[in-house]
Amino acid sequence: MAEPAGAQVGADLNISPKRVVFEPGERSATVYIFNQGDQPATYSVELVDRVMLPDGQIVAASDQPTETLDSASALVQHTPRRITLAPRESQAIRVRARPGEGGEHRTHLTVTALPSETAGFTVDQAPQPGADEVAVQVIALFSVSIPVIVRD
Repeated sequence: MAEPAGAQVGADLNISPKRVVFEPGERSATVYIFNQGDQPATYSVELVDRVMLPDGQIVAASDQPTETLDSASALVQHTPRRITLAPRESQAIRVRARPGEGGEHRTHLTVTALPSETAGFTVDQAPQPGADEVAVQVIALFSVSIPVIVRD
């Protein structure tokens, strides 16, 4: 059965801790994600460089090419990159950092809920050939990002 239009995928996602800081000499950390929902869920895990705008909005650095950024993405590795969790299940994400060139470097660990394989139109809901109709279904994907800071 298809999820209703406007459904949120991953609204039951929780992550802990809310930030990871690698002080000089620290090289590993663990982040836990929790599926607090009643359905299985699949998540992608990636590093995304983000910047804060003067109005307080946080956006992907790729959307602000004029911003200078001391990115930690080249210094940080994480595993796994994709996770499927049963209802009420948790998973550890291991995060490792290597030393940088000095200073403070930042990136964000972003966990995004992926739509289930059953999301979308069913055969009965899809437009029939020759129909003069257009069908659209919007499914919001929920992401949580936490800062990852490497200090040397």
